[in-house]
Amino acid sequence: MNGSSWSGSLSFSLSGSTSLSGNIVPYNFYNVPVGTYTITYISGGPPNATLQSITPSKTQTLSKGEIKIFTLNFVTQTQYGSMAGYVYNSSNNTKIQGAKVSLINTSLYAYTDSNGNYTINNIPAGTYTVKVEAQGYETKTESVTINSNQTLPKSFYLTPRSSATKPSPPRNLRVTSVGDSVVNLAWDPPSSDGGSQIISYKIYRGTCSGCEKEYKTIPSSYTTFQNIGSSYVVNGTTYYYYVTAINSVGESSPSNEVYATPRSSATKPSPPRNLNIIGVFSKETWKAGVYLTWEPPSSDGGSSITEYRMYRRNEGGSYYSIGRREAQYTHFRYWDNISLGGSYYFKITAVNSVGESDPSNEKYIYVNVNAKTESNVRVRTAPGLSSQEIITLPPGVYGVASRGPIYSDNYHWLYIKWNYNGKYYEGWSAGELCWFQTSPSNLTNSINSSKNLLYKYTTKLKTDEIKTIIGKPSKTLNLTEKLTIIIKNPCSFKFEICNLLCTNIYYYSFENFHKYYPR
Repeated sequence: MNGSSWSGSLSFSLSGSTSLSGNIVPYNFYNVPVGTYTITYISGGPPNATLQSITPSKTQTLSKGEIKIFTLNFVTQTQYGSMAGYVYNSSNNTKIQGAKVSLINTSLYAYTDSNGNYTINNIPAGTYTVKVEAQGYETKTESVTINSNQTLPKSFYLTPRSSATKPSPPRNLRVTSVGDSVVNLAWDPPSSDGGSQIISYKIYRGTCSGCEKEYKTIPSSYTTFQNIGSSYVVNGTTYYYYVTAINSVGESSPSNEVYATPRSSATKPSPPRNLNIIGVFSKETWKAGVYLTWEPPSSDGGSSITEYRMYRRNEGGSYYSIGRREAQYTHFRYWDNISLGGSYYFKITAVNSVGESDPSNEKYIYVNVNAKTESNVRVRTAPGLSSQEIITLPPGVYGVASRGPIYSDNYHWLYIKWNYNGKYYEGWSAGELCWFQTSPSNLTNSINSSKNLLYKYTTKLKTDEIKTIIGKPSKTLNLTEKLTIIIKNPCSFKFEICNLLCTNIYYYSFENFHKYYPR
């Protein structure tokens, strides 16, 4: 029965070369003549069950020495009951129209009529959890047992929600597809229904941003909308949309606005515009990076932009992909393998349903950092404020700054080479310890003046390798194009980041230079 073995009273007969019968199962016959036999079910069997089939067949041929088995397959007959009653407002005992009464984990439900009455028929006998819900009321669940061939009288009382409000706006409205006389939308439900179930959504549409008017109302069971057909959308016209949610209290504020331009044949978008780059620096990781910003394409090709793609190349190298960005963003922060003193090129593309645009304008960026004393700096022979003082550097002395070795707690000392009165002083600064060790001049190029002081150096961050190259630049620093960040520390100096030279090369500006040197 139901795929399992069963034993008990059951009458059957076998007809063929001889006639046989039985009144229980299982039942065995011995010394049966060979031949063809047909089994016939007469009566009995498992209670509340019916014979579904006989396998392998109700007629079988028995040969000499063989054993044949007839299997009678019974299935349980489902017993049904029903449930009926009313749904009331618990605060005043009035009957509620439109309440939904459903059996959880089944497809059985009913809505109350104008008299608050409901009936659910054809419920298989058993125990269920009933869920009762209505707009403006707290949802209620209760366990019930349904017996076969009986109607369970069951009424429910719902508590009104005391402080319902309008729902929050629908979220993440987006254009899912656009084409020949087609604009399709989708959104996510509000994060809050305001304490009252969402009844419907209103779709607003217009041909300019901010001038949308009510266009369609759809049931709350849908979070998509298809605007299809030349009588609804005209190719070449840009349509703007937003959506609101409705509950028993009222209408939410608008969702985000989206737009789309249906076309008979969409094309790839035009390139993103006005790519720009600045350098950034993390004080937590001592890692250099770049921050890209741009403007959307002037044309999306008739299909909404789905993403942006970023590309980079090193000096003398080829472009390769470094990441993607969702269409709602027009900025990208990038940290991988960016070194102080490095030269890098960037461009970006836009992507829609047709394909990838041509590249944007190319941008180049390069690192250069200078140091300058803001007040007296005591030069000592060794670490520690008690070490012998060699000389005091007055305010206005320039030097070249780069990263030093890793200190015990994993932050970096700062290496600076100063020029003062024709001599060079170099050393380290870390935390409260400020000291510099005198060094003979061994540079091929001397520093002539602060105006011409612009030095190129390279340093590989987060590695043990430090390389510093100091040389006289080929271009004169334009002092009106400097970005200055003041570094407050016991050594009293500041960094001057050269933002732009006459060659139209963009330079780094730094933020959060070092956790031990806040602004």
